[in-house]
Amino acid sequence: MIDADEVFAPVKVKADPPSGYGSAGKLGRAGERPKPPRHVIEQPSEPLSLPVPVAEDVVLPAVRVFPWKLAIAVVVLVVIAVLIGRASLPGGALRKGVPESAAPLPPAEDDEPASGAPVTGTGQVVVNTEPTGARVTLDGKPVGVSPLTLDAISAGTHLVTVSAPSGSVKRTIRVVADHSITVDVPIFSGWVAVFAPFVVTITENSSTLGTNEQGRLLVAPGRHMLVLSNEALGFSTAQQVDVTAGDVAAIHLDPKGLANINAVPWAEVWWDGRKIGETPIANYSVPLGTQEFVFKNPQFGERRATATIRAGDAAALSVDFSKQP
Repeated sequence: MIDADEVFAPVKVKADPPSGYGSAGKLGRAGERPKPPRHVIEQPSEPLSLPVPVAEDVVLPAVRVFPWKLAIAVVVLVVIAVLIGRASLPGGALRKGVPESAAPLPPAEDDEPASGAPVTGTGQVVVNTEPTGARVTLDGKPVGVSPLTLDAISAGTHLVTVSAPSGSVKRTIRVVADHSITVDVPIFSGWVAVFAPFVVTITENSSTLGTNEQGRLLVAPGRHMLVLSNEALGFSTAQQVDVTAGDVAAIHLDPKGLANINAVPWAEVWWDGRKIGETPIANYSVPLGTQEFVFKNPQFGERRATATIRAGDAAALSVDFSKQP
């Protein structure tokens, strides 16, 4: 190891006179060419490990040694500061041993695949019915009788239909690859109840099921298209209803008709406990069926009259106070 004081020590150099010159520097023997001067370096008490070429009578300046230890310490501090700063940014610190740009985080397990990505793989479908023994079809193709387990069903959306003497039920299912899905389908009967201000007959596919006076009617579960009608009132309407096994599907009807109301000489008209106006009254909307109206005149008193309101026709109703009721 070289001591810094030794390196920085000044070196004195002296030169011998050229060969052929005496102590006074005169030329020697005639005809001899002078030899180049020989430089002699006075070395310190301990010799240096490397020779240093110098010129005559030149004192070398002190050489500054680069502080490598200090530079390394500064670099280490800078690296630590950068790591701490990145750890404090949103998203947290880098994962240990893995560069952030080289290893992106994997997507969560619950993430849905991209909309354009094809669905691949197969899953399992288990079909149970109440009662058992129902015929099962998958996407329109018969696959067996319940209870039923279907393997290797392609992932995606499918339509399951179960059919029994009491009716049929459809279910839309979504199969996930490497998973099993269970479909429980009750197919015992349900009920339909129709509420209307008059009697209606309930039919399906030209078959009469009953009337609303019976309360609720027993029907198979599933979707039904029912026709509700009253021939006397000229009323008929079709209603679609979805019946669930064991539940009651309710249908509420409040059909309206029109009435033209007049009085002689004139009168206030009341219906259903409220005043609807003074005569003449045209095209007043009231529910179908038999309706009662009250006519009031301050000179002639009060009279009552009824009218049958039918679908499609405007009922005409008039009171003449000048005549006896």
